[in-house]
Amino acid sequence: ILNNLLAEQLPKSFLEDYLAILDKSTEDYPKRTKVILTANKMSMCPDEGFRFWVASQVEKGAKLVLAQHGGGYGLVSLFTEKHELKICDKFFTWGWGAEQTKTLPMASGKLQSIRSNIRSDPNGTILWVTFASERFLINIDHVSVGANMNGLDFISGKKRFLNIVCSEVSKLLITRFPMGPRCKQTANTTNNEKERLADIYPSLKLYGGEDSMLEQLRRSRLCIHDYFGTTWLETLSMNFPTVVFWNPNRVHTLASAQSYLDDLRRVKILHDTPESAAEFINEIYEDPLLWWMSSELQQVKDKFCHLFARTSKNWLKEWKEELLKIAEN
Repeated sequence: ILNNLLAEQLPKSFLEDYLAILDKSTEDYPKRTKVILTANKMSMCPDEGFRFWVASQVEKGAKLVLAQHGGGYGLVSLFTEKHELKICDKFFTWGWGAEQTKTLPMASGKLQSIRSNIRSDPNGTILWVTFASERFLINIDHVSVGANMNGLDFISGKKRFLNIVCSEVSKLLITRFPMGPRCKQTANTTNNEKERLADIYPSLKLYGGEDSMLEQLRRSRLCIHDYFGTTWLETLSMNFPTVVFWNPNRVHTLASAQSYLDDLRRVKILHDTPESAAEFINEIYEDPLLWWMSSELQQVKDKFCHLFARTSKNWLKEWKEELLKIAEN
């Protein structure tokens, strides 16, 4: 099968169009530069021309600086992280990696940009941010996905959560699945959790509007995340009441991050089962801020965010200073 498919599936940019893309990229992009900075995953960047140009500039002596683009880095063993550290000169993290040679702990521009004075609404809804699992195996990394993840198991976790939350929480709950053109294009490859949940729980409110997650948070008192992605780091960094749960047997976290995650468990931000998260939400849903603003929780959250979701009002100035240093060396 592999022999038959390889010639058919090999990207044209690797063979037939290689020289054409190379010529076009060197024509359109700057002829010479000292430093290139990107937060794109270089292994998955959709712009082939950009990758061609980066490679040619690095061969000429340009420094390649990569910046963390989302969650997972520093918390789990990522193939993409290992690849990016191998090919770059410096890697801007969201706070972790001070002990490594190539990594440079920095504030996240992405996280800082969403800190737009969003506050918990005591009378608001409860926003449940989730995603649709892939039907097929799409990659092998820190989190088992697709066929290897067992989408039915992920659906089961949602059902277990909904079976435990009390009726008052259910009335406030609004479920948000991924949105946007890319998500619609891949709808046929998912396990259809949205449709299945609607069929099993007809009263469950599934959000289908155009508002962003941030706009929905303005109308919410609490945010729930049931997967290991970026969104939970976003709400933590903006100091929004957050409850997270995932299956630790499917998310293989690094030993170096374990104590910080255990602290999140201790203050009830992170839960290992849907039942634990649901039972806790039943206890605090009326006034999540009473729990969230406790001094112990705030200290744990700040300590975690400093290493894995760092923000700074002066992030752009700090980035500029570091990039100038790299350019001068």
